[in-house]
Amino acid sequence: MLEFILNSITSPMIILIDGRCLSGKTVLAAQLADKLDCDVIHMDDFYLPVDKRSDSWTNEIAGNIDKDRFYKEIIQPLINHQDYIYQSFSCATQQLNEPIKISYKPITIIEGSYSFYLFRNEKVDLKILLDIDKDKQIERILTRNPHSLENFQKIWIPLEEYYYQKFNMQYDQYYDTTEMF
Repeated sequence: MLEFILNSITSPMIILIDGRCLSGKTVLAAQLADKLDCDVIHMDDFYLPVDKRSDSWTNEIAGNIDKDRFYKEIIQPLINHQDYIYQSFSCATQQLNEPIKISYKPITIIEGSYSFYLFRNEKVDLKILLDIDKDKQIERILTRNPHSLENFQKIWIPLEEYYYQKFNMQYDQYYDTTEMF
C-alpha cells in the first residue's frame, strides 16, 4: 500500500486521508511523511470546544469541527500555495494552543475524519479512504484507549457512520486496514 501511494504522488499535491476511527489515518500520514518532504495537518487540531458546538452538533456532518477556522487557516493558504499559521486545539484544556507558523511545502497531507467533507468544494489531488472491520476497530480502541470505549461507541463511531451515510465519499484510493498497522 505505502509504495503504491508513494508512486502516485507528484508535486505540488494536497493529499487527504479520511476513514473510520482507528483505521490508521494518523499512522499512514506519519509513514508518508517519513518518506516525503511534506507537512501533515491533523483534523483533531480543529475540534470545536464543547461550549461552542451547536445544540444539534451530533446531527451535523463535522459538527465537532471548527469549519470556519479550518477554511481560513488551512484551506485558503494551501490552495493559494501560501505559508500559514494555525492553532491546534487541546481537548484536555478545551483551548487553542500557541500559534504555529508553517512554511508552505508543495506536498501537504491532511489526515482525519471529515477531511473529504471540508475539502468538498476545493481541488484535491489525492483522496485516500481507509476502512476497518468493526471487531478490529473495537480491539484497537481497547488497546489504545480502553477507558474511551464507551465514548467511541456512543458518540464517535455513530457520528462517523452518519457522515458515511449522508456524504457521498468519493475517493481515489481505498484500503481496508483491518489486517494492517
